[in-house]
Amino acid sequence: MAFIYLFGFFTILAAFSLDSINNFIMELSPRAAELTSLLESRISNFYTNLKVDEIGRVVSVGDGIARVYGLNEIQAGEMVEFASGVKGIALNLENENVGIVVFGSDTAIKEGDLVKRTGSIVDVPALC
Repeated sequence: MAFIYLFGFFTILAAFSLDSINNFIMELSPRAAELTSLLESRISNFYTNLKVDEIGRVVSVGDGIARVYGLNEIQAGEMVEFASGVKGIALNLENENVGIVVFGSDTAIKEGDLVKRTGSIVDVPALC
């Protein structure tokens, strides 16, 4: 079936003169250039608003400690936020998971919940 369509296309092309085909292509050139510049501008601006969050998943939780897998670049003392909105601090950095002390109740945190890095290190001002 595709052969018949292809054959028909070439038959139609053969019916036109070479000049008429060249004129048709020349008419498309300005539109193609305009389309190309439009696509280039859209592609160049595509990543300007991109924000990447590093996230992990809760492996286990209990006694105010959550074990999280997937936060490979986290720093000790960095604050994290759980999907429930509860915050915590990363203290125990291991190869396979991170131990996070939960600020508040851990009852809203379940296995499989997402955990997001905040990028800020927890600090406490000292009074002298």
